[in-house]
Amino acid sequence: MDVDGTVTADLRPAPGRPSTYYAAKVRPPSARAVRDADLGPKLVELLKHNCSAYGRRKLTKAARRAGLDGGRDQVARLMRNQGIRGASRAKKRFRSKSDPAAVRTPDLVNRNFNASRPDALWVTDFARPGRASSTSPSSSKCSPGAESAGRPPVP
Repeated sequence: MDVDGTVTADLRPAPGRPSTYYAAKVRPPSARAVRDADLGPKLVELLKHNCSAYGRRKLTKAARRAGLDGGRDQVARLMRNQGIRGASRAKKRFRSKSDPAAVRTPDLVNRNFNASRPDALWVTDFARPGRASSTSPSSSKCSPGAESAGRPPVP
């Protein structure tokens, strides 16, 4: 970390011979890097042409039909590198949206969940329909005695 608080990358060469570092620095790109640089934009165009509805499997087949030579793993890697994702068959999760015009239940505790004494305030969660709701005291220091058997006290 620098004096002014910014984080900078350590640009020192990895341990080894300096000739290896400089040889890697001036080495031409590999055949894989050249193929990826050529095929990547073509896959993006092919995906846009098909309404971005293809995943790795269908995009590989569409690339072969278009005359592009790329294997399934190469297409998957290029899709990842390009930041593109095809359509998914996974279950889409929808959150329920409450109606703003609906009448809300009255707030009987005025959102004050602090109990002045044990068993003074009981809170129940009705947000999970279909499951048994658990009634518990709001004070975590003590629990209802054996005489109440988990029921709120009678006023």
